[in-house]
Amino acid sequence: MERLTEKLGLIDRVEFVDRVFSGDDIASELREADCLVLASLQEGYPMVTLEAMAFGLPIIATNVDGIPEQITDGVHGLLVPPANSAKLKEALEQMIDDCQFRVRLGRQARQRFEIIANDWKQVGKEFYAVLSDLWHESVPMKRVA
Repeated sequence: MERLTEKLGLIDRVEFVDRVFSGDDIASELREADCLVLASLQEGYPMVTLEAMAFGLPIIATNVDGIPEQITDGVHGLLVPPANSAKLKEALEQMIDDCQFRVRLGRQARQRFEIIANDWKQVGKEFYAVLSDLWHESVPMKRVA
C-alpha cells in the first residue's frame, strides 16, 4: 500500500497507522482522518468501521464477511473486491478527488452508525431479558420452614 501511495504521488496526503490501542488514541486518529481504509482479506464484524462511522468518516473497505452488513457501497463508503489493487486505487482516487462526495458519504456513515447503535441497544435489552429469564428459571426456590 505504501509503494502504491508513493507511486500515485500521494505519500504526503496518506498516513499509514499501526495498531492503536487506547480509546483516546483511536479518537485522536479518527478526528484527524478524512476517511478510513480497511483493505482486509477477511473480517468478522469489524469495530473499526463502526468507530469511523461514529466520527462521520467515509470508508473504503473490502467487500468481505460482515463489512457489507455495515456499509452500503456508494452510500456510507466504497466497497471494493478483496486483493484488487486496481479497484482500491480507483476508490482512493475518487475519495481524494471529490470532497463533496467524501463529505456526503461521511454524513451518511454517521447516520448509519446511529441506526446500528440503536439496533445494538435493542439487541442488548433483549439479550438481557433472555438471560434474566433463564437465570430466574434456574435458581432453585428456597423452602421456607
